[in-house]
Formats: sequence, structure tokens, C-alpha cells
Amino acid sequence: MTDVVEYSRKLKEKENKFKKTLIIVSIICAVFSFSIGFYLSYVFNHNETNKNRTKFDEIYDILANEWYYGKEDEDIDNTLLDKAIYGMLDLQKDPYTRYLTSLGSLATSYEGLGITITQYKDYFMVTEVVNKANMDENQGIKVGDILKSIDGNNLQNKDNEYIKTLIANKESVTMVVERNGVDVTLTGYITTYSPVTVFKDFSYSNELAYIKIDQFGLDTAEVLEEYLEDAKDAGYNKLILDLRDNPGGYITSVVDCADLFLEKGKVVLTTKDRHDNAYSYKTSDNDKYDFSNIIILINQDSASGAEALSAALNENLDSVVDLVGVTTYGKGSAQKTVYFSDGTYFHYTYALWFTPSDNSINKLGVAPETVYEGSGLHLLAFNGLTLKENDYGEEVKNLQLILKTLGYYNGEITSFFSESVKQSLTNYQHDLGITESGELDALTIRYILAKMYDDKMLDYDNEITSVINRYSA
Repeated sequence: MTDVVEYSRKLKEKENKFKKTLIIVSIICAVFSFSIGFYLSYVFNHNETNKNRTKFDEIYDILANEWYYGKEDEDIDNTLLDKAIYGMLDLQKDPYTRYLTSLGSLATSYEGLGITITQYKDYFMVTEVVNKANMDENQGIKVGDILKSIDGNNLQNKDNEYIKTLIANKESVTMVVERNGVDVTLTGYITTYSPVTVFKDFSYSNELAYIKIDQFGLDTAEVLEEYLEDAKDAGYNKLILDLRDNPGGYITSVVDCADLFLEKGKVVLTTKDRHDNAYSYKTSDNDKYDFSNIIILINQDSASGAEALSAALNENLDSVVDLVGVTTYGKGSAQKTVYFSDGTYFHYTYALWFTPSDNSINKLGVAPETVYEGSGLHLLAFNGLTLKENDYGEEVKNLQLILKTLGYYNGEITSFFSESVKQSLTNYQHDLGITESGELDALTIRYILAKMYDDKMLDYDNEITSVINRYSA
């Protein structure tokens, strides 16, 4: 009996060894098969990629060296490269992925007078002063000044490019501005500066402090904190935070601004890339500024970082925050920039961002809780194209709507520049005291744009007044 048991035991051991050997061999075969498959797949795809790149290189070389018309371009290599890059980006899916030959709006510092101007009737109106060197309260340039001359050169009916030529390669210029109907001579300093992005005005109300963020720059949070401290020192417990027309800026700046209102560890926004890798930006500071009411003003031109801050404060401080205005732009994507040694840049979308409640606002926007649509001329479309009798199209329709709003046109909106449109425009020019051409010419466009700007500023102030009346005790 013992021999039988011993024989069974040895037989079992052999069977187990065979099974282990079989499993190991199976694993080796599987790994080998996977490796061969992966290798063949890699070789095939790599060869396909190489074939495509070879095709690209061959066409590039032919155009650069043999194409007959290539001789007409002194820098044909760079021309072909730029065309190829722009062609790859012509996907009509993402306007924020782009190739840049200069830093442009992505710059963190600028050189110039540091003022924003807009064509205003015969001259230019200063709409913003963003260079601290020119903000002196007694002698500095002020918002609302009409810029009439630079170094004795009259700016009547000139364009922006002409102004650039007048300040090029100078350290300062002498300017004449019209302020409250009186001509004032000022010195404007041309420096390298970082734009001022935050503005305060405590004159609107004794109960609600007003702070406006134009964009999210490198020092925006630092200045915002200074102004919030000023508001608290002045006894304000309610805040109007104006984010209208704010196009966004740096994500880190948005998070730093949110940090001033939220407790430590609160999610401001979360980015998710094409592989669903998520990264949440959170607040890091326990110190915060408390207000019993925070009214955030938003409009159709509040975008990106402005939308992120609006949503973050609203979702984290729901009982305190009220969003007032109209639905925002809907830019819920995040971008990165690659810098090349030749001074060019590649700016591309790498992720979408989501609110603290995991909502995407991309192409949807942030909706207000209290709607304020505004009214008036500035809400109408107007591209400022010259038009004359018998022209037809969407721009003529816009002109008809503008003249109708101004009280000069009572006909049908037909998109056709008829005799009645011409007469209405002539009457408008007569009342303005400008040349009665009966055409939408460059000067008439400037006057219409000035009227739209005045209307916009009035409407913006009316919204602030409406908010103050609603939220005051």
C-alpha cells in the first residue's frame, strides 16, 4: 500500500511540474506573440509615417528648388514652412490653436504710451490708461480725454498707424487733449510697462465697493488684494466685481484671485486633456475677504478666465454671489505656448476646463442669475465698412437698423441701400455738421462709432446704478 501511495505522490509532482512548465511556456509564447505584433504594428505605422513625411519632404524640396515661381520669393524656404504650418492649423475646429510670428496679445510687457484709444468723431478718445507712468492725478492722461495732437501734429481724421509713427523711437511726447471742453497740454512718457489690469471706484456708493478686472495679468491678484483691503478699511461689506469685456488671461492669476475669496483647498477649475487626465487648480491660502454680497457683472464678452472666476465664486459661495448680466462668451478651453528659437510661437489647446461642479462651459458660457440685457445702439452689429447707394448685404441691414435706432430711418429693413437710406444718412450727416455725402464714408463711420461708444458707457453705468439700487439696504 505504501508503494502505491508513494507512486501516486511522485506522479502528482510530475503532473504539477508539467503544468507549471506549460504555464511558463504559454506566458513566454504570449509575450513573444505580443512583442512580435507590437513590433510589426510599430514597423508598419512607422513606415507609413515615414512614407508620408518622405512625400512631404519631396514636395517641399521640389517647391523650394525646382518650382519655377519659387524664384520670385527671396525667402522661399520660410514661406513654404509658414504655409505648411498654417495649412495644418486650418481645421476650422479651434480658433485658439495658432502659429504666431510675434507674441502680440500674449506679451507680459509692452512699450508705448500705455493708453487705449478709440476713434471718436474727428479725433481719438482715451478709453483706458494702463501705464502707471502716465497716471499722475494732476497732469496725467485721463479716461475720456480727446487726443487732438502729438508734438504739434494734428490728429484730425488720422488713423492709429499715424499715431505709431509719431511716438516711434521717442522717450516722451507733448500731447494736447480736450478735457471737459478745454484744451490741456500734457507730457506722455513712452516706457516699457506691464498693463494695469485692476481698477477701483468707491464713488458709486457708500455701501457697495466697485472693482473692475480688465484681464488676468501677472500682478492682477496682488493689486486686487490691495483694493479689497482698501474696501474693507473703508467699511464696505458688499462688492461689485466687474468682469464685463474681460477676455481672460493666466490661469494662475485666476486661481490667485479666487484665493482671496475662498478658503484653502477649494477647487477653482479642473483641466482635462484628450486622455481624460485631470488636474484641479485649488486655493492655497486660508486668509480670505468676506463680503455679505458679491455681485459679479458679466456680459457676452466675458471669456475664459473671467468665466472661470465667475463660476468658481458662484459655485463655492452660492448664497453670497449673484451673477448679473447676460450669458458669457463660452471659452472653456485651456492653451499652452511653445517658444521657438527664431522668435515664433505655437499656441495650442491642450485641454478643456471644468467648473468646481464639473460643468463644461465650452461654447455654452456661464449664465447669469439676474439678467440685465441692456439696451441701445451699442448692441447692434456694425463692422464699419464704407457703403453707398445700391449696395446690398448684411452690412446695409446693420446700417438700416442703426439709422432706425437713431430715429432717422422709418422704412423696411431690406438689406438694400435704397434712395430712402441715402436720404436718411444725409439727414444724419446734416445734423452732425459733417459732409452730406449720403454715403457711409470713413468720417461718418467714426461718428457712428463714437455714438455707439457713448451709448455703451451710459448703459454700463446704468447697470451699475441698477445693481446699487437693488442691493443697497
